[in-house]
Amino acid sequence: MQKLLAQTYLPKGTSDNDSAAWFIAGSDFFTAAAYTQWIAKDADLQLANRNTKIFLFEQTYGSRVMQSNTSDVVTQKLKGYRPVTHSSDIPFVWMQDKLWEAEVQFNRTIPFDYTLANAYGYWWTNFAKYGRPTLDNSWRPVPSRSRMQHFRIDKPELGGMRMVDGYKALDTLIFQDVLTGLYGDSPQPY
Repeated sequence: MQKLLAQTYLPKGTSDNDSAAWFIAGSDFFTAAAYTQWIAKDADLQLANRNTKIFLFEQTYGSRVMQSNTSDVVTQKLKGYRPVTHSSDIPFVWMQDKLWEAEVQFNRTIPFDYTLANAYGYWWTNFAKYGRPTLDNSWRPVPSRSRMQHFRIDKPELGGMRMVDGYKALDTLIFQDVLTGLYGDSPQPY
């Protein structure tokens, strides 16, 4: 199993001492094991039950908001890679004044952070009022079990703020198909 996971999540030719590549692969693996495989499985079950209003998203934008100065050092050591942690959307949804005042004071925000905060307010308000995050259909529901479209939340120049195909398709394949085929039903989350 270790060899399968290493072949899946490590870039081909990664040396044993490439700590940045191993860290990123580990982050991707644990994200799949703890979160994304289950999100995809839940969406799949909802679609199987004929729920047509499944709206998936993935925030790939790694803001400095609510991250320590240590995370900046880690990002440098990881050659620019900034992990996007679970619940990194929380400060953009709840907009706590004291938190944002501190982030501004310590120069940890960029203009896109405010764009994103406004977008989250718009999406969540629309979802509460209308049952969908956007009124212009730019964020659409998952069309089918075989085509897990989702909304990528990131800077537009990095491919974000648009619908993309294949919500964590590799994670779903490995954890819900390959490993269950080898070892039986899905392991329980941590």
